[in-house]
Amino acid sequence: MTGRLTCGVHHVGLTVPGLDEAQAFFCDVLGFDVVDGAPDYPAIFISDGTR
Repeated sequence: MTGRLTCGVHHVGLTVPGLDEAQAFFCDVLGFDVVDGAPDYPAIFISDGTR
């Protein structure tokens, strides 16, 4: 995929049973990038490029 499907998402917090699957969806399908994480929580922080 090229480009992003969203424009202006600052941040979203979700509780999900499968963090790896959620990351794959947001990054591979919607074009988000992982910008940080907290492995002990566990959490990832993603962005559509808008900060």
